[in-house]
Amino acid sequence: MTGFEYNLPDICIIDYKFPDSRNGIDAAIEILQKYPSMPILFITGYKELETKIASMPFFQDKKFAVLVKPVMLATLQDTIMKLTAIRIA
Repeated sequence: MTGFEYNLPDICIIDYKFPDSRNGIDAAIEILQKYPSMPILFITGYKELETKIASMPFFQDKKFAVLVKPVMLATLQDTIMKLTAIRIA
């Protein structure tokens, strides 16, 4: 059982590369199958990832973004705010 059942996060931040045979896309699909409206933010060193995800039909109606490392803090903040629809006055 994951912590999701007890405390659903506002956003999931995922890297593409995992230490085992899975990757961030696999994890995102697993999360989104259970929580379809969960915003997903990939932070990765793989520049091709955004094109790859955007071409997958599964992600067509999902809220996701891809940021390529290194990521500026202001860019990270703006992206999280857009994905979660949080507004700072």
